Amino acid sequence: MTPVAAGGGIGKATVERMIGQAKSDNRLTIVLVSSLVLLVVAGLVSYLGYLGYKQQQVNTKIVVAEQETQRGKQQAEAARSEVERQKVERQKLDTPLDASAIAAANSASVVYLEVGWKLIYTPTGQQLYHRFQDGLPLFVRLQDGTIEPWLTTDSKGNRPIGGEHTGTGFVVSEDGFLLTNRHVAASWKSRYEFPDATGMVFDVGSGNCTFLATLPEWVPSETKQAGGKFLQGGFEGRNDYLYVTFANKTQRILGQLSVSSDRHDVALVKIGVPGRIKPVELFDGYDSIKPGDSVTVLGYPGLTPKKYGVVASKDIFNREAQTRVVPHVTVSSGVISSLLRDDTSTTIAGRDRIVSVMGDSYQLSINSTGPGNSGGPVFDNRGRVIAVFNAGAERVTYAVPIRYALELMNPASR
Repeated sequence: MTPVAAGGGIGKATVERMIGQAKSDNRLTIVLVSSLVLLVVAGLVSYLGYLGYKQQQVNTKIVVAEQETQRGKQQAEAARSEVERQKVERQKLDTPLDASAIAAANSASVVYLEVGWKLIYTPTGQQLYHRFQDGLPLFVRLQDGTIEPWLTTDSKGNRPIGGEHTGTGFVVSEDGFLLTNRHVAASWKSRYEFPDATGMVFDVGSGNCTFLATLPEWVPSETKQAGGKFLQGGFEGRNDYLYVTFANKTQRILGQLSVSSDRHDVALVKIGVPGRIKPVELFDGYDSIKPGDSVTVLGYPGLTPKKYGVVASKDIFNREAQTRVVPHVTVSSGVISSLLRDDTSTTIAGRDRIVSVMGDSYQLSINSTGPGNSGGPVFDNRGRVIAVFNAGAERVTYAVPIRYALELMNPASR
């Protein structure tokens, strides 16, 4: 038995309980303090996170503001650049160009064309010939009075319908489209030039053959004769070749007729080139052009003496040198003398419309061009193409308004 302390002192069990209670209180204190510390730390972390979030928002606003400022600067700079560009364009429009400046800016876009064509009998694909007898060309007078050359597929003693000629064209798109005249690129759709002055005509109605003093105006693609003594079927023209050569170059590029107008003397030719080529600027000034306006024509008239270049072959399979025409642009200046309007909408006394014998055309005071210049660009004094040169007579020449070429280039707009 454990003795009790004298004088009623604290026993061992009591001391142990007191020690246990003290330990328990210490643990509670530690837990409470730890929890408090955790709460403080969590609060501090949350506060710091909140501060970071607020700072991020501030930084975002700063970045956005800087971007807006930069965008505003860029827009202001773009606006200033556009104002300067428009100012330069206005200055260009206010400053007429002389012929030499127009030629320098556009000669590289004006091409020399060499064309060979023939008329085809479509059922067989054979070439058609003009029938001759005793050295004279034979013609036929059809039932409606039309006179045409007597056509045959027999080549013996007869002359082929076709020909060879040169012309001018100009680049209108970077991918190789060229504008020229219809009578250059699709000659069978234009009046045929007979090499003879006289002939004999067979009258289908009477069966008589008489002397023909005046040769008819005939368009090969519009041939009517068929049946009986004549060929039954269709007639169509075809280019044997259509070569395109750029100014001051010797390399020929094979071109293809793309489309020709049904109403006007304009046609599109396409060449296949992988690179981009510089087009001229087109301007439809039909409603604003006036007689007296100055114009410049570029092209390759046949009356200009030709230059030739000898191309030495470096090909081991063909060492033969070749001689090529080296085309150089001729520059001709003048004014628009007259506006020849073929107005199909205007009537006189409700009956007749106004018709120009030259079609809807510009008459020019330029007579230094001639055959070979057909299809060349006609520039205004701002260096824009306003017409396509297409015909000449004594001391005057003519051009088709570019409006009709634009219609051909954009058929869906008509």
